[in-house]
Parts: sequence; structure tokens; C-alpha cells
Amino acid sequence: MNKENEPLNSQVLTSAEKMYNNVKKAVAKYQKKNAEKMKEKQQTYLAKMRTEPDRYEEYLKKRRAYYKDVLKPRKEIAIETLRENKPTTLVI
Repeated sequence: MNKENEPLNSQVLTSAEKMYNNVKKAVAKYQKKNAEKMKEKQQTYLAKMRTEPDRYEEYLKKRRAYYKDVLKPRKEIAIETLRENKPTTLVI
């Protein structure tokens, strides 16, 4: 059994959970297949959100927090890993 089909904590999934997982996979597949449509939809969504300053400000706060809490640490870990794996001797 491959990892993506394995239930979390080795629990048996209910039929509702199985259906939910199948829908998630179908949505992801649709979004990958229709990248242009998704791009247009996202641009429309952002344009509409920008007309509502409070909502847009909240969106920006969440984006900044995600970058600070998730993406930046991930990037720093990747850089550290690269530095550790770098050869230490200079070859001339």
C-alpha cells in the first residue's frame, strides 16, 4: 500500500472520509488540468478582494504570517542542508 492511500494513524477510514479524499484528489486533478482557468479565477478573486480594504488587509496579514512561519523557516533549513553537504576542501 503506498503512502498516500494509507490512512493517518493506521485508522480505518469511514466511507465519508474516503469520499472526501477522493473529492480532494479530483479537485486537485481538475485544477492542474485547467491551470489557465484557475489562474483567471484567482485573478478575479483578488481583484474583487482588493475592493474591500478590510478583507484584503486580513488576507495580506495571513500571507505574511504564512511566509514568516512556514516558508522562510523551510528555506533556511534547505540552505543549511546545502551548506552542510558542501565540500569543505578547496580543489585547485
